[in-house]
Amino acid sequence: VSLKGDDLDPNENPGGPKRAVIIGCDYSGKLGTLRAGVADAQQWARFFTKRCGMVEQDVRFLCDDPSQYQQKAHPECSVSTHANIMRALQWLVARSSAGDQLFFVFCGHGAQISVEDMGRKLCECALVPTDATDGGEYPRLVTDTDVHKALLAVPQGVQVTLVNDSCHAGRPLDRSGFDYLTEYVSRGRVDYEKLRGHPVLPRFLEIPNWRARPRPTSVGERDWNLRCQAVHWSACANSQFCVELPIDERPRGVFTYIFISSLLKVGVQASSSMLLNEARDLTAQLKGRWRLQQDVQFAHCRSNSEQQPFLRL
Repeated sequence: VSLKGDDLDPNENPGGPKRAVIIGCDYSGKLGTLRAGVADAQQWARFFTKRCGMVEQDVRFLCDDPSQYQQKAHPECSVSTHANIMRALQWLVARSSAGDQLFFVFCGHGAQISVEDMGRKLCECALVPTDATDGGEYPRLVTDTDVHKALLAVPQGVQVTLVNDSCHAGRPLDRSGFDYLTEYVSRGRVDYEKLRGHPVLPRFLEIPNWRARPRPTSVGERDWNLRCQAVHWSACANSQFCVELPIDERPRGVFTYIFISSLLKVGVQASSSMLLNEARDLTAQLKGRWRLQQDVQFAHCRSNSEQQPFLRL
């Protein structure tokens, strides 16, 4: 499907009442190369168009596989860079109104960034774009605060679903003070070069020489509740790590496999609580086979509940 003009400009291409941003990163040739981030994102894109009634014009698919983005009419808008992810996030939330359903899916690495002057070692959580380590004093990351700030603009009556198949998914929903900062999780020394040939790959990027972020401003010292009805699904608790591994003879993110399998079983109109129970049951079945260190996490805003359906048809 060819869009006119700038794919990520909400004025030129605003998208319909059901729309999605889907991001997949494999970081080919970079530190922490993955094998299934792009494939997982493709599976999500197919799921939304085939099972959720979304049209392709309402899905923005960003990745770092040239064979995928170079065939687009505007390939420069379809690469999973920091700038494009931030623009896609703004495209998603712009011009939203009651009744809209917005989905933001990320498949790739998560990261934790130390915050200066917070006493104990606290961190902000972030998504890792393709160009995260391409120079600069600080890494180019999309923090959970970036996502939170975008959602603050979304009005009441809009349903928002965030999906992270990555570690360190953070707390992008309602906030009270600095409660979104997390305890530092020590991963030891991670040899990403040695991991390249391993069939199981973790989805966190740990770089010891990244500079700490400046202390958050006083803006963090108050409550910030979202007006929209948002939920957040993530692959694992902050202290755990999620992985990709061979499933049916091809690399796949375990969380994407579990979550989409659960959706196919209970249906897209199932409540969040029903979907969570199904995902936990499937995780329990798979733990014995794969020795998993991940448990599906779910959070919702004060303005909604676990009864919110994944999709309203």
